[in-house]
Amino acid sequence: MADVIYCSVNGRVVTLCDTPDVQPEHMYQKDQTVMITGLRQHQLYWEDAEAYVPLKSSMEQDFKKLYDSGFRKFLVCGKPGIEMLAAEVVCDMKSHYDMVASMYVPYNGFEYYLKAEEIFGQAYYWKLQNRLDEVRVITRQVDPGNTGVRRMKAVTRCLTKAIDHSSRLVVYSSKGKDDSYIKNAVTQAKESGIPIERHNL
Repeated sequence: MADVIYCSVNGRVVTLCDTPDVQPEHMYQKDQTVMITGLRQHQLYWEDAEAYVPLKSSMEQDFKKLYDSGFRKFLVCGKPGIEMLAAEVVCDMKSHYDMVASMYVPYNGFEYYLKAEEIFGQAYYWKLQNRLDEVRVITRQVDPGNTGVRRMKAVTRCLTKAIDHSSRLVVYSSKGKDDSYIKNAVTQAKESGIPIERHNL
């Protein structure tokens, strides 16, 4: 089974990927790729979309600095919260910068676990999908009834792929609030010798 089930550019499937190394022509190499992660929606405690505006402005400044440092591909794994927000910010910046907004999705059917009524819910997810330059599904897991253990394995596999394809990890979190997902990302980055850039919220 292929590591990557499909790739898409601006919501359009462009190639079947038999190996994880298949890239659309406009994609960038590992040394130009940064992965972004951070707190999930339930850890942010903001229920109004307007409350995220100052954070989005701050992230835009951070991403400009990364861009000036040579990063062109901004990668997330689609977790609701900081990761989706980061992807939205990059999509907003693309009209002025030569950036690629990329998302690795853990498994087919991932959106079934997003709550429709939340800010980073299904409607937000699908709107974002249509703006991204690259979408990669890492594991073929289409049945939303699959066990939580299998889903977590798929999420971990997705995270590992993202770390492997990045040369820097950027984390948006608060002191003492790193969950197991963030801790896993940080641990993998350290083991891979990838620099970690932290921003406290």
